Amino acid sequence: MKTIFSRLKSVLGPNITKKVRPLGHGLKSILANVRYGFPSKNLTLIGINGTKGKTSTTIFTAKLLNQTGVKTGYISTALIYDGEKEFLNPYKMGTIDSWKMNELINKMKVNGCQVVVLEMTSEGLDQNRHVGLKKFDTALFLNAFPEHIEAHGGWENYLKAKSKLFSHTKKEAKVFINGDSKQVENFNQIAENVGTSLSDSWNLEKVMEGTDFEIIKNDDIYLSIKIAGTIYPTKLVANFEVLDLFFAWKVASLYSKKLLDSKVISPIFSEIGNLPGRMEWIYKNGVQTYISDLNGANLEDARPSKKALDLDNISIIVDYAHEPESLKLVLDTFINWKEQNRFDYIIHVLSCDGVGRDDWKKPILGNISYEKADFTVLTTDNYGPKDDPNKIVEMLAKDYNKVLRGAKYDLNIDRFEAFKIALVQARMQAAKGKKVLVFSTGVGTEFGLTNPSGILTWDERQKWIEAAN
Repeated sequence: MKTIFSRLKSVLGPNITKKVRPLGHGLKSILANVRYGFPSKNLTLIGINGTKGKTSTTIFTAKLLNQTGVKTGYISTALIYDGEKEFLNPYKMGTIDSWKMNELINKMKVNGCQVVVLEMTSEGLDQNRHVGLKKFDTALFLNAFPEHIEAHGGWENYLKAKSKLFSHTKKEAKVFINGDSKQVENFNQIAENVGTSLSDSWNLEKVMEGTDFEIIKNDDIYLSIKIAGTIYPTKLVANFEVLDLFFAWKVASLYSKKLLDSKVISPIFSEIGNLPGRMEWIYKNGVQTYISDLNGANLEDARPSKKALDLDNISIIVDYAHEPESLKLVLDTFINWKEQNRFDYIIHVLSCDGVGRDDWKKPILGNISYEKADFTVLTTDNYGPKDDPNKIVEMLAKDYNKVLRGAKYDLNIDRFEAFKIALVQARMQAAKGKKVLVFSTGVGTEFGLTNPSGILTWDERQKWIEAAN
């Protein structure tokens, strides 16, 4: 099937392919559903959409349900759980190819799952990879920020793509939305593309921080969440992660009443944190906390940690944060840590994918890092044979003061070499007695990086360990 569609793309060319792709993917999705007997039809289906946070919310929702006895499979950009095993997503996308999606949903059904949670990307929805699935029982809208606008052909088209999730809900579906005023406005535009008879039947609920829940800072680095007067500790370190957890709890509690019992959720919440490639610690003060198995899962609790060579007072974190709003939130979290004297110096390894894909955001990402980090190393992640990697880095550094190269920033198109540059700077600052936080964005848990020669095998976490030693 993959070969057939690849041949069609080469015959049609890029422009015609873009126009007919939704028809092709829609047909493929229907055929996949037929092949696997419409596997989702007797399952509870939950769809989660948002520019940022959908991966974490998808995983949190499934984990909450599984830990309270409701067997739940899920597919997210970072992880997949088929009802038997959890593994890193090898497909470099959240809403995966419809054939593989239906194969996995069928496996979840065979493995006894009652619920399936799907991360629904705007691109996947626009391409109709969801066609043939049963209508969603519950849908969640987290937020909308400019991302992949060029690919969608504008903001309005981006919101219209998101509306396909909500057009694919059943009558009287439970729909949760972010209650922030700007996001309510965005959702109202999304809802305009949904039939009135359907949207009028929704059980719609707005979720608002400060009204429905409160984020509590503690003496340590971890945050707690206050719900209905009860404070629950977590292992989450950023406000936006706690927001994702609350959304997940709201959705999961529809299908597991145990999650309404504070005595049940307290021990579950206390263990939630450290999702792969999302604010994931690789080193804490020189001690390696990430040790992976063959599937790339973090076995931090399974084996003793070890000290890295010459990394005293240096910590390393990996996050995805591939769009401006997410990067702002991550860096604001780290700046807050600086204000709390947890760290003195922040080093950011920043990248962006190929030329022609969301070029508008490249200088914005560069400027956010330049403003908020103490030192930035610019590099690349995914790019194709027609891309000039030096051009990608130039776009990130568009507004940089070239005189400050070496003092405020540096660059290297080789990602591994960029890691080494960051570590040289980190060791230099640590030698001055500073507590240094190094972090990289743009890749997260991707299995490989696309380059002109194909797919380069890559594990961001493991590459940091190699660079450090």
